[in-house]
Amino acid sequence: MTSCCGLRSDSVIMETELSSSTSRGRGFSTIFGSKAKPRSLRFQPSDEEDIEDLIPNNAPGKTSGTVFPYVGVACFGSFLFGYHLGVVNGALEYLAKDLGIAQNTVLQGWIVSMLLAGATVGSFTGGALADKFGRTRTFQLDAIPLAIGGFLWSVKSQSVQTMIIGRFLAGIGIGVASAIVPLYISEVECL
Repeated sequence: MTSCCGLRSDSVIMETELSSSTSRGRGFSTIFGSKAKPRSLRFQPSDEEDIEDLIPNNAPGKTSGTVFPYVGVACFGSFLFGYHLGVVNGALEYLAKDLGIAQNTVLQGWIVSMLLAGATVGSFTGGALADKFGRTRTFQLDAIPLAIGGFLWSVKSQSVQTMIIGRFLAGIGIGVASAIVPLYISEVECL
């Protein structure tokens, strides 16, 4: 007989309360406010078994697949972060020639780094926005700075100032998305 924390393995009794509620986790009140009568189960492991092996695993073997489209679309928020960081690298040389800043590496650095500055601002505000508006509405609102920023730094980039403002706005959208994507996926996976 082995001993762990002063307990012998043959003296461990685990009790759990199970309810026979038919609703599947639709809210906090259904878990604790159920009117179903709880029943108590007792497990006693033998010498060769662990307590974790005795707990019944009710996880479904096959998922329904309804969550995959939502998670796939939400993952584009993480994809955008890497894409916007990498897309400027190849185009910066040509953009610098068009904007007349080919010899000014400071302005080139500003153009590249404003995305990260915006992402920092967006990531700090993303959680508060999600708490105020909800995850789905925040994703919808997040498309606004992404669209305006992408429009400014790709279509209307006739000056360095519009390029910097556009990159900053796109960075805000990317920062909000990077804060919201993990929250949204962890909440949607339970559906």
